[in-house]
Amino acid sequence: MVDKDIEKFNPAAAQLIEKMKTTSGITLTLFEKPAGEPTIEMVDDAIAALKAASSDVVVALGGGSVIDTAKAARLCAQLNCTFREFQSKPPVYPVATLPLISVPTSAGTGSEVSGGSVISDPD
Repeated sequence: MVDKDIEKFNPAAAQLIEKMKTTSGITLTLFEKPAGEPTIEMVDDAIAALKAASSDVVVALGGGSVIDTAKAARLCAQLNCTFREFQSKPPVYPVATLPLISVPTSAGTGSEVSGGSVISDPD
């Protein structure tokens, strides 16, 4: 999971993505999160992409919003629910079954070291 167009603006990120694309034994599914703070819709889109890819690991490459989106999507994918469904019940936080690697590309909120996610509801 990456910030949309990160390859255009961050040469190091572009090199890492290219390396993952060309490394034997790795199948890369790239999910680009649109610009801006993560919304429920963005998380749900990421959940769908994560499920469709049948991933063995999630790599969040970008700023805090990408990392927050990845954390929320990974949790909901494991619980087999949308983000809004997750919010509608008392929270359940199972031990993660899918590894998450966070690679921050900016100095910001420190999302890579916390368990929480900040997700906006525009409605």
